[in-house]
Amino acid sequence: MKKLTAKILIIALCAVFGSCKTKKRVFVEYPQTQTETVEEVVFLDPVDQEEELVDVPEPSLPTPSPISSIEKDDLSTARNEQVVLSDSEQNSGLQLKKYNVVVGSFSNKANAERLQAKLNEEGYNALVAVNENGMHRVIALSSDESKPAKDKIQAVKDRFSDVWMLIQK
Repeated sequence: MKKLTAKILIIALCAVFGSCKTKKRVFVEYPQTQTETVEEVVFLDPVDQEEELVDVPEPSLPTPSPISSIEKDDLSTARNEQVVLSDSEQNSGLQLKKYNVVVGSFSNKANAERLQAKLNEEGYNALVAVNENGMHRVIALSSDESKPAKDKIQAVKDRFSDVWMLIQK
C-alpha cells in the first residue's frame, strides 16, 4: 500500500511540476553577423507661427590676468602666457621681454626652429619660446613696450595671418 501511495504521489508531483524527464540544455550555435548601427533621423515639421528671434551673446574666453596697457581693440590678438626661451642655439644671446609678437606656434621644436632660421635670414632677431603646454612660440619681436609690438603686428599681418601678441606673465 505504501508503494502504491508513493507512486501516486510521484505521478501527481510530476503532473503538477511538468514532465519528469531530465532537463537537458540544448546549445544552438547561431552564425555570427555584424551588428548594424541604426541612426534615427527626426525631421521636424516647419512651424507656421512666427518665431521670436533671441540674441544669444557668443561666449568669450576669460583673460587670465588684466591687460592694462593694451587698448580694447587689441585684446583679441593678445594673450598672457608664461614662456621660457627654448634651448635652441639660435636663441643664444637673446632675451625674452614682456611684449612678444608671435608669428608661429608649433608642437614640434624642429618646425619652430626652421621658421626662426628663415626669419633670422630676413634680418629678424627671432626667438623660440616654450609655454607650459610644450607649444613652441616663434617670436618675431620681443619688446619691453607695447607700441613696437603693435606696430610689428600691423607690419607682418599680411604675411602671417595668425600673428598675435604674447604678454609675458
